[in-house]
Amino acid sequence: MDFIPIAQIQANENANQTIDYQYVYNNLGNPQSYFQLAQVDMDGTQHEWDIITISCEENQEITLNVFPNPIKSGIFKVYSSSELKNVRIGVFSLEGKLLYESEVTLNQGYNEIIPDQKLKSGTYLISIVGDRICEKLKGIVR
Repeated sequence: MDFIPIAQIQANENANQTIDYQYVYNNLGNPQSYFQLAQVDMDGTQHEWDIITISCEENQEITLNVFPNPIKSGIFKVYSSSELKNVRIGVFSLEGKLLYESEVTLNQGYNEIIPDQKLKSGTYLISIVGDRICEKLKGIVR
């Protein structure tokens, strides 16, 4: 299996204690994704860990929609048929660049989302990922 690097985290060279590193990958959208962590020490020694699988399947019991679509003011609403806590919402360009991200609770009904930057006219992917949901929706800004 060939892997594509998704991140490189610079080591802290002057550490004399254990340092935990983390990276959040928000581009899950396939039902299954495979990851392998590789570590390269300052002396060039490399270690690779076992491959892990992350499942992200659509939940047929929960309905999500973006309104209005097309989006005219840059502010949009996400309709959720259920309350969803600790949901990560990401707005991505079609090239995959993350433009906005927030962790929210989606209440049942309409939830207003206000990105911290104005979105230019175009098509965007809106990723909604949480314990019970993994969806990508298309939003058009005019």
